[in-house]
Amino acid sequence: MKKIVILLVILFVSVSSGVVHASGSIFLDPISGTIDGTGKAINIVVNSGGSEINGIEMSVEYGGDIAFTSFDSGNISGCEVDGLERDTAEFQDIFLYCFILTEPYSGNDGVFATLNFESTGEGQAVVEIVSVETAGVAEITDGSGNYTTTLQIQESVSEPESESGQEETVPLPRTSIFNAFGIMLGVGLICMPLILNKRCRKQTSLMMGKIK
Repeated sequence: MKKIVILLVILFVSVSSGVVHASGSIFLDPISGTIDGTGKAINIVVNSGGSEINGIEMSVEYGGDIAFTSFDSGNISGCEVDGLERDTAEFQDIFLYCFILTEPYSGNDGVFATLNFESTGEGQAVVEIVSVETAGVAEITDGSGNYTTTLQIQESVSEPESESGQEETVPLPRTSIFNAFGIMLGVGLICMPLILNKRCRKQTSLMMGKIK
């Protein structure tokens, strides 16, 4: 009788542990939306399913009209995320991992990392979490997201206009007739003594010649 009870207890514990482990999940937030030329941040959220996690590693594949720009560590204590971007003929992905050096994580809404993408054209894009491995959880599911992409339309910057709505023009300097006459008169006054002096000298020379 005791052996049967012990076997039932072991079986109950094993089944309960299996349910807890299988309930863990990793998913994208948001799982859909629009990615434009200014970029979009997508969080990777971890639900431990009630079990303690001491480390996480995963591969995040992406494709379509988007480009991966950077990633940031999330808010899980002691989980400093490191990563490697890979681009092959078969796939494009980001390999991310962290070892939790403080208390193990056992929450249901911790952000593992934030991925930053930007649009490269009009169309569609997909981001998918694959190959998830955790230390401390027997099984954890992955997630994927689908997004539309668009390019941001840059607004043209126009030159400021005057209050009347017309562009201001700077008039060129004009030379009036009076200004020209004034200039000629001034030149004449300057040159007149010189002319008279030259003429007087000439007359004086003639008179001296006659006297001789």
